Amino acid sequence: MIGLAVTVDRDALVVECDRVLDALARAAEDGLDRAAELTAAQARASHPYQNRTGDLQASTQAVPVAGFLYDDTLVSYAVASEPYAAFVEASHPFLAPAYDAQAGRIEHEVLFLLEQACR
Repeated sequence: MIGLAVTVDRDALVVECDRVLDALARAAEDGLDRAAELTAAQARASHPYQNRTGDLQASTQAVPVAGFLYDDTLVSYAVASEPYAAFVEASHPFLAPAYDAQAGRIEHEVLFLLEQACR
């Protein structure tokens, strides 16, 4: 039998863990903001509806994270804010397909941000 022991400075460990958790939270916010930006940009660039006035396209924007909502949940949005946007989205979806088109890039960028936060 062999006994192994490690001496841990608990206070220093707590400080370091808090630092990493704070960095991860900031990276998660940045990642969600980036996801919303990429989705909105894709929706503006490629959509199945006929763009008559440009108003719907121009109203499609990213709404950044506004802190933690719903306890431990971060939320950001890609939205089209024209009053008729929901009707167009119902008949010619453009936001979800925009996210789907950018999903690989979003995943890559979010993972990169989280990895950098851990360093």
